[in-house]
Amino acid sequence: MERDEIAVDEYEFRMRVVESLARLETLAQSTDEHLARLNGTVARHEKRITALQAAVLTEQVEARTTSAWWRRMSPLVWLVVGGLLVLFLLHSDQLLRVFSKP
Repeated sequence: MERDEIAVDEYEFRMRVVESLARLETLAQSTDEHLARLNGTVARHEKRITALQAAVLTEQVEARTTSAWWRRMSPLVWLVVGGLLVLFLLHSDQLLRVFSKP
């Protein structure tokens, strides 16, 4: 390589530096815009996830409440149903007479 091939005058060097800076600035702006779009998307996803987590938590609380309620009330419910069935069977002959009258 000869020294003449490498030599660049000062004006050309400055122009290359300015072009490089312009490209870097354009890339930086593009990166900033892309990050702003991503941040907006991430924020929307975070809101959705938070809403879903709250819905799941609410569902779990309701399920536990219903389960606890049923565990407490089920013996009473079955007792009432059993009592009604016994009464029905004990008085079935009287019920048949009442309902079979013309």
